[in-house]
Amino acid sequence: MPETDSERRVLTTADIDMIAERAARRALDLVLVEVGRSVVKKIFFIVGVVFVFCLVFLNGKPIG
Repeated sequence: MPETDSERRVLTTADIDMIAERAARRALDLVLVEVGRSVVKKIFFIVGVVFVFCLVFLNGKPIG
């Protein structure tokens, strides 16, 4: 905490708006990154399932 009045700074409405906008952008970026990761994981899972199915189908022998 600043000890003197000369070190204090009062936030203006413009400052608060800028901080809020930056926080909102950052939050949206984080959400989009998580959504992207989730989509990529699901795509890799589906590709893996299709690959294993193709291996089993082409070999003609069931697993187990």
